[in-house]
Amino acid sequence: MSNAGETALWVWLSLVFGTANERMWQLSDSYDNVLDFCKAAARGAVEGMTANERQAAHTVKLSEARAIIAKWAEKGVQTVGFGDELYPKRLKWIPDPPPVLYARGDITVLGSQTAIAIVGTRTPCEYSVSAMNIICSQLVEAGALVISGFEQGLDCAANKAALAAGGKTAAVCGRGILCKSPVDKLDEGIVGSGVLVSEFTDSNDYRAPTFGSRNRILCALADGVIFIECSNVSRGLDNAEKARALGRPIFALPPADITDRKFYGQRDLLRAGAVPIFGAYDVIRALKNSGKAEDMILPDIFENKKQAKTVSAKKKTKNTKKIKEKQAEDLHKSENSATIDMSGLSPRQQEICKALEKGELHMNLLAERLSLPVSVLINELMTLQIKKIIDELPGKRYRLKR
Repeated sequence: MSNAGETALWVWLSLVFGTANERMWQLSDSYDNVLDFCKAAARGAVEGMTANERQAAHTVKLSEARAIIAKWAEKGVQTVGFGDELYPKRLKWIPDPPPVLYARGDITVLGSQTAIAIVGTRTPCEYSVSAMNIICSQLVEAGALVISGFEQGLDCAANKAALAAGGKTAAVCGRGILCKSPVDKLDEGIVGSGVLVSEFTDSNDYRAPTFGSRNRILCALADGVIFIECSNVSRGLDNAEKARALGRPIFALPPADITDRKFYGQRDLLRAGAVPIFGAYDVIRALKNSGKAEDMILPDIFENKKQAKTVSAKKKTKNTKKIKEKQAEDLHKSENSATIDMSGLSPRQQEICKALEKGELHMNLLAERLSLPVSVLINELMTLQIKKIIDELPGKRYRLKR
């Protein structure tokens, strides 16, 4: 349920500090709740506020925030504040989540099923469009939500393909929530089967270079990001940076022609470790192998192979089974789990260690699993590093010390 009073506070903060401004979260870090932070900001008592921010906090009235909510409600737009139950949980654990999302459609589809973001050029070739249509159709068949950045080209083509396959789809807009759709009436189709969201309204001062902020939302909402076609100078490659920072897996369609510059972006991503795909099932299997996408359904051709392996496994001797059980028991007693002395750790630090017992985790995924703000988790991770209990790996990944 949405708390209208608290939602107005989040809208007020976005008016005071501006949309997509990470400073707001940095300044609010020492406050327990949004009301206390807003009161302090209104008095100009928040340490670190600039003169312009103090002036805005003094000038902007809470009634203006309430008026924005009412205005957009009349236009069929839902205002969802950071504290609302409908606010997508995946966004809460990134360093700079949008304080407010404006939504048209059913925002509950975000987080209700495995979501895959499609990224690509605004001027795709026939090969890319054909491959993307097949991939999106397979994703829908498997039960995934297809998400795009709602721009002309492969973005909107992905939404159209998902709709044509009878699936749900979503789009993250880098402009105002009621901006004109790049494809005629596509927004109506998206709203009817899923949701269109933006952190901007026409009341916000947004500019063309807002796509970087849009991409952080797009990648955060997705379980994986697929690059269909992009050159090595494409602005869409910013999604790769965002995905890496959030620990989201990156997939890339192999180029139709390795000498064609329009595929150089995919070439470079594949060289950097992106997973090559020849269909959606490669994405699904990769996610399942990493412990994600449990809701996804693989076609019978893959399930039959799995069943065949299961039948073969049952034919193994009891002695082999006992050996494996003994190996598993020894592994559980390894240095990475049972031998760690947690007696001097706080309950929260113990939870972190238990989460890392099964293997290394990206910081954002760890924050999501423990329902901790990233700013809080960082402090705990530093403490555990000082105590020589965990190690930090490249790419903001952590593991128990070996």
